[in-house]
Amino acid sequence: MREYNKEMKIRAQQLACDSQTPDNPSSVVVEPELTLLSSFSDSTRTGQGLSHDLTGLLLCPVEYDWEIPEVRAAVRALDPEFDFAGSARARCFYKNEECNPEDPDQGYLQSYLLVQVYRHLFTSPSSAKDQPENVENMPPNKKRKTTTTSHRGDVSQICQITRVTPRSIAYAAIHLHLALSDASHYTTTHNGYNYQDLWNFVVDFFEDVPDEEEQRRTKELLKWWNDRIFTGTRSAANSRGTKMTSRKQDLAKRQPVSSLDPSGHPDDHPPENSTSAGGRTVSGSSLLV
Repeated sequence: MREYNKEMKIRAQQLACDSQTPDNPSSVVVEPELTLLSSFSDSTRTGQGLSHDLTGLLLCPVEYDWEIPEVRAAVRALDPEFDFAGSARARCFYKNEECNPEDPDQGYLQSYLLVQVYRHLFTSPSSAKDQPENVENMPPNKKRKTTTTSHRGDVSQICQITRVTPRSIAYAAIHLHLALSDASHYTTTHNGYNYQDLWNFVVDFFEDVPDEEEQRRTKELLKWWNDRIFTGTRSAANSRGTKMTSRKQDLAKRQPVSSLDPSGHPDDHPPENSTSAGGRTVSGSSLLV
């Protein structure tokens, strides 16, 4: 939480300094009124979410201009005309928190904060430190050094995760959105926002593609992610779901097919702390599928 607060304070300072340099030097410069944004607490999320100018900006769907006071008030009031809960395209998921209206997929799921959350979850908190905020110029993850000193491996090593998957990105997106909100605990819905729907949208963004051009773009996006997270580990081609497929086949032999749901769990015994919709589960095992 301290690392998150540090990132938010830096972002708040940047917002306070935005637009002070005019594009046209000959124009009349009116010094903007600076507003001190409230800080974040390490012990509570009260005051975050839509009620805070910074986290509200990051949570606001890119379809709406948060800088317009009337729009900001409507989003905060959960006005049906400004459907906050109906969009999976929160500004926090976009590179530089900016969206191209002509191509809303450009920069989606490439934000600095999302990459940092992914590193915290799947590699280690230390791997997220001292990373440049310009994600486009963020260097690929260096190959992990091996030493003679015995130490505990990071999450990806322990779980033998060697590649970024659509489901792991969706999982990180849920954590980022929840971290920015004022939800007091991990939940599947908050302020009408359904995180199972967010999960499905992100997974479908990669897997339910309409044409070859979209397939090419999603493959490039996954490569972009792998270059920044797992470069230097075993090639994804050498472990492309082989172990997971073998495990499913083994489970199918042990139990009747009718007793299993599409995620490989018995229908009457769902995994703890997971939710399902459309045959998908938000749980640790589904991240490797």
